[in-house]
Amino acid sequence: MVIVIAWIPLLVLAGQRMKNAGYSAWLALLSFVPIVSVWIGFTCMFAPANYAQTKKLDAAAKAWLFTLLGLFVLIIIIAIAKS
Repeated sequence: MVIVIAWIPLLVLAGQRMKNAGYSAWLALLSFVPIVSVWIGFTCMFAPANYAQTKKLDAAAKAWLFTLLGLFVLIIIIAIAKS
């Protein structure tokens, strides 16, 4: 019950951030879907404030995005090598 109550403000903030990034705020509800939640998280973290108008990431967002994607690929390679 506490987790559900704590999730509501996070859902509202994600909705506001999605709207700021040029998407529908209702897409924040898709954060309950595992694969889609990764995309929503990336959008909320990396899209700059004017993303709705320009549809371009700034240099800092690109750097973070490529760093996280590189780490993700590295983890997958390590997991495959150990199996």
